[in-house]
Order: sequence, then C-alpha cells, then structure tokens
Amino acid sequence: MHQKKTNLVGIDSPSIDLGKDESFTVHKILSKNNILIVENLTNMNKIQSKEFDFTILPLKLKDATGSPVRAVAT
Repeated sequence: MHQKKTNLVGIDSPSIDLGKDESFTVHKILSKNNILIVENLTNMNKIQSKEFDFTILPLKLKDATGSPVRAVAT
C-alpha cells in the first residue's frame, strides 16, 4: 500500500470541526501533526483533475495563528 504524508486538509465548510465542538478537537489533532487547515473553500467543483497545484497566499500577520487566504488551484 502506498503511504502519503498529509500536510494540508481543505474543506468547503466554515470549520473542519463539527458545529457544536467548542473545544476544536479536529483543529487540535491536525495542528499537533503539523497539518494545515484551509476552510471555506469555494468553486471546488471547477477543479477538472484529480491532480492539480494548490497555492495558498495568506496575509502576513504578526503573532497570528490563522489568516484569510487567496486559494488557487491550477
């Protein structure tokens, strides 16, 4: 079986955690494993291929743990 190292999870929902999970369980698990989270993605149906380049351009914010991004799949 081919093993892949996951370094990013993207989702088209406001949060990767369930709506009522105020402890942010999934965020914490992924963060501990150095896996980035990109939420609120749109137009994912326009991606035509299973393989593509995904570029994320965050704002440069001092002492921040997150940022709005420009996400582009090509």
